[in-house]
Amino acid sequence: MSDATESTAGVEAEIFDAEMENNSDSVDSFEKQLQQQEEELQSELRLQEVQEEAKKAAAAAMVQQTVDPAPVEAPQGWQSELESGREAYGAFFTRYPYCYGYWKKFADLEKRKGTKESTLKVFEQGLASIPLSVDLWVHYLDYVTGAHYGPEHETFVREQFERATKSCGIEFRSDKMWDAYINWENSNKRYSCVTAIYDRLLATPVSKYMQHWTKFQEHVKKHKSSEVISTEEFLRLQRSLKSRDDAVAATESDDAAVAATTAADDDVDEAPPGVEEDSALNSTTAPAPVTAATEEENKSIQQLIISSREKLHQSSSNEVKMRWSYEDAIKRPYFHVKPLERSQLQAWRDYLEFETKQGDEHRIRTLYERCLIAAALYEEFWMRYLHYLESLSSVSLEEMRSVYERACTIHLKDKIKSHLSWAVFEEEKGDVTRALSLLSELQINLPDALEPRLQAIAVERRRGNLDAADDLFTQSLKLFKEKGALSTSHTNLLVKYTRFLSLFKANGEKAVDVLQTAVDEAIASIKVPSESEQQSLELLLWALVERAMSCLPPKFDVAAEALKSGMSSIYQSRTRSVFGHRYHQFIAECGQAGVSVSEATKLLRDLQHELRQIESSQEDSQEGNVPATTKPSDSSSENTTLSSDTRREKRGKSSHSYSNDRHQQQFQPHQPPPMNQGGHHHNGNMGGGGAYNQNHNSGGDGGGGGYNQQQNYPQQPNTATAPPSHQPPPQHPPPPQGQQQGYGGYNQNYQQGYPPQQYQGWGYPQQGGYGYNQQGWGAGYPNYYGQR
Repeated sequence: MSDATESTAGVEAEIFDAEMENNSDSVDSFEKQLQQQEEELQSELRLQEVQEEAKKAAAAAMVQQTVDPAPVEAPQGWQSELESGREAYGAFFTRYPYCYGYWKKFADLEKRKGTKESTLKVFEQGLASIPLSVDLWVHYLDYVTGAHYGPEHETFVREQFERATKSCGIEFRSDKMWDAYINWENSNKRYSCVTAIYDRLLATPVSKYMQHWTKFQEHVKKHKSSEVISTEEFLRLQRSLKSRDDAVAATESDDAAVAATTAADDDVDEAPPGVEEDSALNSTTAPAPVTAATEEENKSIQQLIISSREKLHQSSSNEVKMRWSYEDAIKRPYFHVKPLERSQLQAWRDYLEFETKQGDEHRIRTLYERCLIAAALYEEFWMRYLHYLESLSSVSLEEMRSVYERACTIHLKDKIKSHLSWAVFEEEKGDVTRALSLLSELQINLPDALEPRLQAIAVERRRGNLDAADDLFTQSLKLFKEKGALSTSHTNLLVKYTRFLSLFKANGEKAVDVLQTAVDEAIASIKVPSESEQQSLELLLWALVERAMSCLPPKFDVAAEALKSGMSSIYQSRTRSVFGHRYHQFIAECGQAGVSVSEATKLLRDLQHELRQIESSQEDSQEGNVPATTKPSDSSSENTTLSSDTRREKRGKSSHSYSNDRHQQQFQPHQPPPMNQGGHHHNGNMGGGGAYNQNHNSGGDGGGGGYNQQQNYPQQPNTATAPPSHQPPPQHPPPPQGQQQGYGGYNQNYQQGYPPQQYQGWGYPQQGGYGYNQQGWGAGYPNYYGQR
């Protein structure tokens, strides 16, 4: 028997000890989760087999006890099985408390092996963990109604049903729980209580709202009207019905009623003032007794009962219709370790946004709790819920803290954002010790994360403990330096440390020394840095310049040397160019005695020349696969192609002139650019790229591509659009940029358009000049969209 017990304990422990990690971005992790679930199911089957064997062994032991009255170990075996089950389930629920199916299994185990008190304890633990689980509530209520029957337990059972309606009554799929409540009251023939439940249910938008409305009407028509509603409502409806009948009768005998009333008033002596009022006050007349309604009156009151609740049902129906599409989009409302599909995540986002706009706090919080069951492993929805709770003045600190605890200690142990937010929350509420403890735990769980260390340093700094902050900086720098002196984490931490030394400890000298040492060591140890290492070096140089200039007095020579070292050949061309211009500007503005501005200018020119040569060599290597064109026999220069050297020379001149123009524009911001009043003469390289150079009279800035040729098409008369010669051409605003690119990227002379014979059969109306205004495109581009 002991072997079976040990085997049972081992198998149960294997069921729930398996860690299932959620990683929606990794296919391998997803397959691993599925494999773990498969193993879990197989382990559960093995557990059932072991339990059956244990039962058979216990039955055999009982048979042996009838033969031999000596004590056997069966009760101890059962107790050992219960304890091992409790231990296994307890370990499982610390990781996955939203699995309501296992809570039901745990409760069933306690019902079979434990006591009533232990069973109720398990149910309470499960309902506290997942209070919105309708299935778990129904399972619990079935147990309560079965174990606590009789009039003496009526109050207790009703309290449990009320707990259920308060916890998950407005859940869209809570119909089973409401039906259980109604059936229990019906079974005890408390029909007025059933009607009271229907009053609440009809006002709640649930999925089976039409079925509930139909069952309510059947319930009212099935019993006497005096039984299905309270006495006060029955008397009120009865008086209303009688008043209506009396009004009808009074209408029929109006004259007779008036005469009778007048005669009665004449016969009655008028009482002294105040006598009637005192008599009414001293009267102790008992309320009218409930009289049995006739069959016709009963049907009329039943109709009044239904019609008085029809408006409530209609309002609930409208609420259901508004939410039906959102509810229908949610395919997995329960918890599972499998990742949710993107469509499911978006469905929850849309539903939450809709419900938030409705403004009902109770419904919004309930929907968030529902969402956090299905999407418990997604940090996004926890943070959205916490931000919503922060906006409510009615939420207590304990409620906020409980949400943080559920998120960070159960479902999001490896997520950093929620833990950092929790630490900030605790610090803002005055519990700095708790905040530092949370950050310390996060550093243990995520040793490679930089944010928890920086936030812990900030907490120490904010409470004035600068020495502790300095120690934390030193420890963190030592840890991250082991992973690489130019790693992103170490570089960022080093920059922040030097800023801390300069700003908060007023030790700018040490900050400069730390950065200078780091830069020197990095350059000496790395000959050809990678792209990330270049970025780290660049960040260190800029930080060194900043710290050097923040010293009192500023260290101009250190800053200048740092900028100058940024022009080293180990950096990318873009970085070298930026540092070169910044160095030239720094010398001009902050240069000290003995530093020549002309030398800085010469250094910048040499750098630009070197960078242009590097760029040209790169272009040559890219164009090495382009075959050379043969020179045609025709001596016309318009139809010859330029050599690659000529193209590079023209590109260099174009780039140089463009750079000079930009330089002049920077120092002459108020000088307007020249305005062209006619067609523009452009080199083909001013266009949008292309392998061929071209030189045409063009109406735009050049569209790139095309042949190196200058073509002048014959001018076609266009009297319809050309203005008279004695009038200036009309001025129109220039066309959008996209319309200035020529035709198909060719920078050619379109000022006169194609002649009609050039576009025969092209499908365009032959109105001459390709439909464009044929005035050289220079006078404001009139009618540039063409005449189609």
